[in-house]
Amino acid sequence: MNRKRTGKNKAGAMPGAATLLRRISIFPRLFCIMIILAVIPSVVITVVTFRSYVNEISENTENFISLLVGNIAIQMNDRMETYEKAAISFYSDSSVLELLEENENIAQRGGDFMNDETFVSNRMIIEEHLFRLMQNNRYVSNLQFITPYFQYCMVDGEGNRRGSMLHDLEGFLDSPYYTEAVKENGYPCWFDTTAVTDLIYRYPESHMGVGGTLTMTVAVYTLKTRNFLGVLMYNLDTGFLTQALTNYAFYGTGNTFLISNRHVIAALNPNIKAPSLSDNSNVLTLVRQGGHRSFTLEDTDRLLFVAYQKSDKLDLYIVHIVDMDGLLAPAVTIRNRCLVMVLVILALCLIVARITAQSIRVPLTRLVRSMVRFGHNDKGARCDVDGNDELTLVSSGFNHMAEDLQRMSDEIVASQVREKTLQLNRAMAELNALQMQIRPHFLYNTLDMIRWEMIRLTGGESSATGMLDSFCRLMRMSVKKNEDFVPISGELEHVRVYIEVVNFRTSDKISLAISFDFDTAAFSIPMLTLQPLVENAVVHGFRKHAKHPCVSVSGTLEGDMISLSVRDNGSGIDEHQLEQLRKILDDSSSLEQTSIGLKNVCQRFRLLYGSECTIEVDSIEKEGTEIRLIFPARKYRDREEDKGR
Repeated sequence: MNRKRTGKNKAGAMPGAATLLRRISIFPRLFCIMIILAVIPSVVITVVTFRSYVNEISENTENFISLLVGNIAIQMNDRMETYEKAAISFYSDSSVLELLEENENIAQRGGDFMNDETFVSNRMIIEEHLFRLMQNNRYVSNLQFITPYFQYCMVDGEGNRRGSMLHDLEGFLDSPYYTEAVKENGYPCWFDTTAVTDLIYRYPESHMGVGGTLTMTVAVYTLKTRNFLGVLMYNLDTGFLTQALTNYAFYGTGNTFLISNRHVIAALNPNIKAPSLSDNSNVLTLVRQGGHRSFTLEDTDRLLFVAYQKSDKLDLYIVHIVDMDGLLAPAVTIRNRCLVMVLVILALCLIVARITAQSIRVPLTRLVRSMVRFGHNDKGARCDVDGNDELTLVSSGFNHMAEDLQRMSDEIVASQVREKTLQLNRAMAELNALQMQIRPHFLYNTLDMIRWEMIRLTGGESSATGMLDSFCRLMRMSVKKNEDFVPISGELEHVRVYIEVVNFRTSDKISLAISFDFDTAAFSIPMLTLQPLVENAVVHGFRKHAKHPCVSVSGTLEGDMISLSVRDNGSGIDEHQLEQLRKILDDSSSLEQTSIGLKNVCQRFRLLYGSECTIEVDSIEKEGTEIRLIFPARKYRDREEDKGR
């Protein structure tokens, strides 16, 4: 009981608060809400979170810059590994290695081997191969293969040399570029050659070595015997590394640098307001003393944050310097602007609340008026939709609801009309069926008495008594009680008796052909189906004199569908009359009295089977007419058997 009372109090508290708010108009209500939800929280957030924001931005910057430098170092290593993999394409080419091995054998034999035709031919192929390897790479300034006896340069297909060359082959063989590569036994070696070197020259007549590059050398061996052939040397422009820094450089209050043990190689995205870096800076001294780390440093009344990392492959450092004071300056500016914005918000609250209240009240009033009109049975009442908010959705929903109700009302009326029409058609079909039956039992009883009297008077059977007997049997078949479905065999017997009666009054006897591929006693059919169709063929098909008139009744069973056909060889129907007959049969509402028996059968089949049945009429003038009924198969069970069950 206590719990229920508490629930009532809570349930009553909310309507009480809602009622209190509803006593205030929308405009003051929105103004108070804006003050509570916007102005006061803005002041509190601005004042309280400024200190924590400053601390977090400092910590996040340090983490971000350290991660940035690490990513740049990874990119540098990836780019360097790209050229290491490119070297594999040279010494994995067995045909080139065979030429190098052959030239080595020629050189070891001594003599003027450089003028040997085989040596010269092999050299041209090798040097052109070097040119093709790197002709589309703008960062490769030189690619050579150096052996103890000769240096191979890049040469294009026209014989023009590209890249650089060695002035002192012996000096190069004694340099670390060569000896370190031999020691690594096939692993690449990297060297900082950003300063001018006195071993590699751009042209044969040059007096100043190549500078501003990084050099990679790798020893090459034969694939099978692992015999040493020479050293493959790359001279790469530093741009392939500085491009990596450009993609990852941090824009804002910092600068990114690539430095060596001797000097600054490159500065990426230089910011004039951000700290710079010179060759004799204290930052470089601290960087060269440590490994992967970061530190802060006071420099010219500014607090600097420095993050750096050394490359894993050579003595190069990625250094990023950030001015923390400059980085935090926007935070101070934001704090001051927030306080100013609070004052501006106070002024705007009144305007916004007024506009908002008006935007709610106007469409809401229109919606209420439309609903009142619709409630007073004005079915055409609609609400104007001119927005994209929730009230617009409600108004649009009201319009759709009104349209749906009106459409449903129209559909109900139309459905009732269709139902009445269907009932009328059913009644007409049943009436037609009743009209085709001869209900009075006294008729065939009287005929039967006349037949027996004729037998008594004549002393036996005659053609007249036979005719009466057949006609009586036909009457009995047409007046079966309380049976909607009969076996197909019963309908066929009805047809046989009907043809027998018809043949009594015609000189040209009509023959009947029956052909079924299934047991006709096992399947049922609506009563009085085949006889009206056969009668239609006799009355209309053989209206004119026909030679050897014949009616064919056939049936097939395909799956769960039965196809019945009644065909005659009579006069047929011309195309115009056939088209009119098809229209009459297709129109379930038509009351046309032409071909009453055929029309009656069609209507009853559509009422019983709906869309599952198909009725087709085909005819060729002077050749005959065929009527086909296709409908679901239905097993026949005897009425006495049903009663027993």
